[in-house]
Amino acid sequence: MSDDAPTWDAVAHALAAAAGVEPRMVHVPSDAIATATPVWGAGPLGDKAHPMVFDTAELRRVVPDFVATVPFEQGAREVVAWHNEDPAPQRVDERKTPRWTGSSSATARRAAAVAATSSAGTPG
Repeated sequence: MSDDAPTWDAVAHALAAAAGVEPRMVHVPSDAIATATPVWGAGPLGDKAHPMVFDTAELRRVVPDFVATVPFEQGAREVVAWHNEDPAPQRVDERKTPRWTGSSSATARRAAAVAATSSAGTPG
């Protein structure tokens, strides 16, 4: 039985390990990301703005006989392997992808600058 309850960080690390890469994570407040990238709108806010874990507690309340049998890390490896087997879904469909304002690293730098500015003068 698997009672895994991974956090966002654990999810990112498990998927990165499954893909054979080291994650390069930067933690930036969601409001700073929203401010730095207005094109994203409120997307980074809401449930994504809070640390959380992902577990099956709610599912088990609705379906008491449910038993998770695959540990999260194994599932992550299976998902990455499935994705790597078929190159078709690995292509970006430009018709469905918003035009972001610059690269993700540039966005992260802008968001970090906003966060630094908004926290300046605030006791740390």
